[in-house]
Amino acid sequence: MPRWTIQLDDDHPLMRLTGCGKCGCKVGEKKHYIMLTIPRSGSTMLHNIICQHPNISCIDEPLHKKELKPRGLFGDPIDSIMQHLHKSVNKLDCYQMHGAKIFTEHLSDANISLYDVIKTLKQPKIVLLYRRNILDSFVSLKSSQHSRIWNTFKSESPKTVPFNGPKMKPPPTQNISLSYKEFEHWRNLMKVTWKKPLKVFHNYTNHLKTVVTYTDITENGHETIPKLFKFLGFESEYFEPLTFKQNPHSLEQKIPNYSEFMTQLKENNISMYLDVENINV
Repeated sequence: MPRWTIQLDDDHPLMRLTGCGKCGCKVGEKKHYIMLTIPRSGSTMLHNIICQHPNISCIDEPLHKKELKPRGLFGDPIDSIMQHLHKSVNKLDCYQMHGAKIFTEHLSDANISLYDVIKTLKQPKIVLLYRRNILDSFVSLKSSQHSRIWNTFKSESPKTVPFNGPKMKPPPTQNISLSYKEFEHWRNLMKVTWKKPLKVFHNYTNHLKTVVTYTDITENGHETIPKLFKFLGFESEYFEPLTFKQNPHSLEQKIPNYSEFMTQLKENNISMYLDVENINV
């Protein structure tokens, strides 16, 4: 059961606010989606593909502690955080759908349930995105922490939030030596942050949820992306990714101690994969 009460019924003043003056649309009539994921899973790539659609508006990570702390909301009662989410996502404009990217760790850090988000946004459509090869995610994370370049964009769309990466060619390959214990710790942490949201997701209405993997987008994008827009309630359409793959080389090329590292994973029964859909909740 929810731990809070927030008065956002249809007769609430916020819900009656009209929009940009072009159509007089109401906040309460907006449709929503959320992208539920973990870091380095292709979320920025997919987020900016979706944001290219002319009838969809997007916001980036409204529940990140870097967004909550400056507003004095981190650690606040859940109703204050949910009101912030509602105001962040519901923009006064003529877009038919508003969406947000939410990491599982944002929910756990702020002690928020996915159920809270669903209730606040009045049953949004949920796109669960994950990267089965979680070792790739970990290498990407370590590489970006080292280079301080999190994303590299081909061009900038005026609709999207400011990008946190330069517009340039992809940087040269970052070679990162790995510790199997550090990878195991991070993998276990990500698995834990998935469990509570997954329990809610599994019980959520089928036609309001879908699962997309990193490889669905990168290897089968021309089929996956149109299906995703149809799921969101629009005509099937394809948009090109706006981002470069920052480190396109193989794991063997990116990890100098690859042989030793993989041997340690095998000896300690640590998988380089994480099948999110099959996590026992």
